Amino acid sequence: MNLFLYGPSGAGKSTLAKKLARALNLSFIDLDSEIENRSGLSIPDIFASKGESAFRLLEHETLSTLILESVKGDSVIALGGGALLKPESRSLAESHGRVLLLTAPFEVLLKRLSESNEERPLLSSPERSAAQSKGEKLKNLLASRAEHYASFPLQINTSTTSPAKLVKRIQRELGWFHVRGMGRHGYDVRVRPGGIDSLGAMLKARGLGGPVAVVSDSNVAPLYGERVLKSLADAGYSAEMVIFPAGEQNKTLETIAGFWQSFLSLGMDRKSTVVALGGGVTGDLAGYAAASYLRGVAWVGVPTTLLAMADSSLGGKTGFDLPQGKNLIGAFHPPHLVLADPETLASLPQRELRSGLAEVVKSGLIADKELFEICRQGWEKVENRLDEIVRRSMAVKIEVIEADPYEKGF
Repeated sequence: MNLFLYGPSGAGKSTLAKKLARALNLSFIDLDSEIENRSGLSIPDIFASKGESAFRLLEHETLSTLILESVKGDSVIALGGGALLKPESRSLAESHGRVLLLTAPFEVLLKRLSESNEERPLLSSPERSAAQSKGEKLKNLLASRAEHYASFPLQINTSTTSPAKLVKRIQRELGWFHVRGMGRHGYDVRVRPGGIDSLGAMLKARGLGGPVAVVSDSNVAPLYGERVLKSLADAGYSAEMVIFPAGEQNKTLETIAGFWQSFLSLGMDRKSTVVALGGGVTGDLAGYAAASYLRGVAWVGVPTTLLAMADSSLGGKTGFDLPQGKNLIGAFHPPHLVLADPETLASLPQRELRSGLAEVVKSGLIADKELFEICRQGWEKVENRLDEIVRRSMAVKIEVIEADPYEKGF
């Protein structure tokens, strides 16, 4: 999934795209720079010698090549201000990622453009009337594209705060994060409604190997097991379910030993992957089994409860209980990916949702006033905004983890 930053000149697409790419551990692509590199001409020279129509065609061809040939893998791509005017260009971008429209008030855009040395052909071209000031040209250009820009549902005003805070806000709005810390390369976190149907492709994109063991309990496996197995099979993986009886009472070494036997039967080696499909108990058990099998194999968390999404799926804490107490044995073993699909919350009893909401309220009190206000407005409001609640809760938890990877204070 690529992320395309789009919007008028001066909205900050290139600046934010670079910072966002670093935050998400993705490659950065500037479409205009790619056009210049491939054509051997600057953007103003292309406009001057060939005209806008020829430029739009070249723009579409370059975008198609970048996307369809996956030149640099999943990327954050800064687009020109008119790159998606062609319906086929827009369709191509929206079918291969998310489009985020960056906006700013006219006065802010004009100030930024006036302070920049970069030549903008549509704001300086004689074809746009030399008698007009840059401000008049910009105003006319914005008016001609107003309906087009307004049609993009995901929008961020870049004039409201600093680029660093905007990057955090964009991650929260998208539900895209990359967790750093604990001495490893970090791992991606994605909040994606319906995402379990794309799980196989997400594993493949991250180079994770098979066979894949999907660990789940007797409550969750009948609900989502087949969809997960189909997604993995569609991506070319050999995968099987490893099911254990639901309940905290089964969070034991005996259960984990059963997982190890199943892993051996599946022929899993050091390149194989464990998928934890379920709530906190499943994540703790499957994560520890992955940490200890062959001295550590990759694992992926697919939390299906609000509590697991907001808390236990993040941070890499794994383990099991002893008769003397909970989580007395365990290990920090970060996952390679956490995929939270908010649609799975629809199958939870309201009691379970309310239980998880306690963790959400705590996150709101710690670092997200808006999240707390949503919770304060009552249960009906919460149920209608579960997707946002998950994204906001995870954002808070990730900030805490990155500040203190071993969570001594959370």
